[in-house]
Amino acid sequence: MTGSVLTIPTDVSSGDCVRPAFAQIEERFGRVDILVNSAGAARLRAIEETADEDIHTCIGTNPQGPIHTVRSAAPLLPARAEAGDSVHVCRARPVHAPDLDTP
Repeated sequence: MTGSVLTIPTDVSSGDCVRPAFAQIEERFGRVDILVNSAGAARLRAIEETADEDIHTCIGTNPQGPIHTVRSAAPLLPARAEAGDSVHVCRARPVHAPDLDTP
C-alpha cells in the first residue's frame, strides 16, 4: 500500500481552526480518504473545583471536535460507497484519584 499522510496540528474545539486545516488538505490531496478523530481532553477535579475553562476544554474537544472535523471533511470524502471512512477513537484510562474517593 502506498500513499501520503499529512498531519496538521490544530485546535479541534474551534471550527475556525479546523476549516483552514481542511483547506490545506484539499489543496494538497483534493479529497479525504480517511479521517481519524483521536483528540481528547480530561480535567479530573471535584465538581466544586471545576472551573468554567475546564468544562469548555472538555466539551469543546470531546463532543465538538469530531463534529467540526467531520463537517469539514464531508465535502472532501469520495462519493463512492467503498471509500471515505471516518474513525472516531474514544480513549479512556482508569485514574485513581484518592482525594475524590468517597468513604
